Amino acid sequence: MPIPVETDEEFHTLATSLSQKLEMMAAKAEANERDPA
Repeated sequence: MPIPVETDEEFHTLATSLSQKLEMMAAKAEANERDPA
């Protein structure tokens, strides 16, 4: 079953924003570990 291009692009967009959120969370966690409030 072939995936429509639109759906594929939407998936890549979602995956990209998701990974960016994960990176931000990881960066915040690292900052908290280095400099606890």
